[in-house]
Amino acid sequence: MDCPCFFMLCTDRTEQECLDRMLLGDRPDQFESMRSIQTGHAGFLVNMSRDELLGVFRAEGSAGMNIQLGVWAGKFPAQVKVQLVGELQRVSGAAGQLGGIVELKVLGAGPNVYLVPAERTHGPEVTAKVLPLFGERSRRERSK
Repeated sequence: MDCPCFFMLCTDRTEQECLDRMLLGDRPDQFESMRSIQTGHAGFLVNMSRDELLGVFRAEGSAGMNIQLGVWAGKFPAQVKVQLVGELQRVSGAAGQLGGIVELKVLGAGPNVYLVPAERTHGPEVTAKVLPLFGERSRRERSK
C-alpha cells in the first residue's frame, strides 16, 4: 500500500459501530482535516479507551458529511466509508508505537487524557512506517 494514510479515533463505546458499519467518523469541525482522504488511502482506527491501533482499512471513497445519517447519535457526521484489508488486527500501546512515527497531541482532560495523532492525514512515508506494526500476515494481505 504505497499511498497516503489517515487516522480516526474511537472509544470502547463507538468502536463496534465503526466496525459493524465499516464507517469511521468525527465531529463536523474536523471535516476540513479529512478532505484529502480519497479512495484507496490506508486507514487506521485508534481506540483511545484501550490505547489500541486497529487496522488495516482502505477508504472506499472520499470523506464526506453524513455519508450515513444518524450514526453515533449524529455526533460524528464527518465520515469516511472503509473496507478491512485482511483480518482485523489490534496493536497494543498505540501511543508508544505511533510516537516515533507521527506527532501526537493530548486529547481530553482529567482521568480521560489520551495521546492521539496530531494530524488526521499523512503521506505514503507514514503509511510505510505504520503498516509494519501490523506484522507479516497483514503485509501478505496488503500485497494481494
